[in-house]
Amino acid sequence: MTRKNAALSVMLVCASVVAASSGVALGREMALSDCISAALQANRTIAGSRENLAQARAGIREARSGFLPNVSLSGSYNFIEELQTIDFPLPTGGTEQMKVDFTYDYLMNVAFSQPLYTGGRLWSSYRISTVSRDVAQADFERLESDVALSVITTFYSYLLAKESVVVAQEAISTAEEFLRVVRARYDQGEASSFEVMRAEVEVSNLTPALINARNAVALSELALKNEMGVPLGEDIQFRGSFDEKVLEINAADAVSRALKNRPELKIVRSRVEIAERSLTLAKAGRLPTFAVTADYNLASNSLSLEGHVSDNTFNAFLVVSLPIFDGFKTKSRIARSRSEIRQAGISLAQLEEAIELEVRSSLLDLQASRESLRSQEKSVGVAEEGLRIANDRYVQGLATNLDVMDAQLALTTARNNRLQALHDLSLATASLERSMGVLLEEGASGIGGE
Repeated sequence: MTRKNAALSVMLVCASVVAASSGVALGREMALSDCISAALQANRTIAGSRENLAQARAGIREARSGFLPNVSLSGSYNFIEELQTIDFPLPTGGTEQMKVDFTYDYLMNVAFSQPLYTGGRLWSSYRISTVSRDVAQADFERLESDVALSVITTFYSYLLAKESVVVAQEAISTAEEFLRVVRARYDQGEASSFEVMRAEVEVSNLTPALINARNAVALSELALKNEMGVPLGEDIQFRGSFDEKVLEINAADAVSRALKNRPELKIVRSRVEIAERSLTLAKAGRLPTFAVTADYNLASNSLSLEGHVSDNTFNAFLVVSLPIFDGFKTKSRIARSRSEIRQAGISLAQLEEAIELEVRSSLLDLQASRESLRSQEKSVGVAEEGLRIANDRYVQGLATNLDVMDAQLALTTARNNRLQALHDLSLATASLERSMGVLLEEGASGIGGE
């Protein structure tokens, strides 16, 4: 570590101590897993999908009710008496009038119905509702995985920008240290003013790179907060590092896990089953239905020739319905359902091929990123040794300042390339986990770790 970097570290520690002692909040810390959790909670598309899942679950309860008996109670009360006047002749001559009520004042009905056989209609409807719930669940998982990968991508972009600032600062520190050496040699008459001027220009040329790197950190931080759905002005300290774990898995196992776990495949497979159940439901249009119905009626009249009268009746029926001709509607529904089954099967085969291609491509990207990182780590070591040799040769008068600056540039380039390789490896790992459908499992990128 250079003296300038050491001094900077001491200043940062002192500033932290002062802030803590004065009660100044430095902002909450968030790791990658925290960012993913916040984004999953705040994302409105996921919230909408969560409501779709709740509706699908309610649809199961609604379909299940078709198996249960239906009982209803109804009643009425007549507020207006409709009285009729009847004239009765008297033996002594003349007539006598009497008012009679022929309407019921109270009416009550209790009805009961229970389906016995529906040709598979109720069961097919119930299975369609349960599979629709599975579709909603798989779609919810797909959205969560997409949002998680987006957050991971943005988080790694933030880390790349943050580490690029460190590389730019180290490049400036190295250039400033070399400028000090050049000036010392100039004071001793061993270097020309041109060499001093060239070293000063090199320090100035490195400043824009540092400014751009810091700006990239600010922009990526805003993008990350936007992904998380938090206020852009909130003070958050993001902490974490690139994911350097090695996924040891062959192509066959990776494809197998993807075909088992990918929510997109679960959705299409569920749609195949829905189409098959729809075919059963369409075929049920040709089958009879059996049901038991019963009703109990109570009618009461408070004014009649006989005083208060109540009439009670009870009826029970076995209802049979047999379709004879429906204008070929059932036949058309069956043909459409069979076409939907074939179409869903084609979509499933296409999706399986696309997912296999995606998994194998992700594996190749991961392998390439791993090899690139190994190569760049060697390059950094070689570049550091090259700069050391160039500095020694310059001090001995065996190399020019241009040789040293070329070595400095080579080292900065190697460090940036290593950072990029780390970024690419971390992102390739997350992409492979996403393609296998395991991104949100414990131990995956950003889950259960820092």
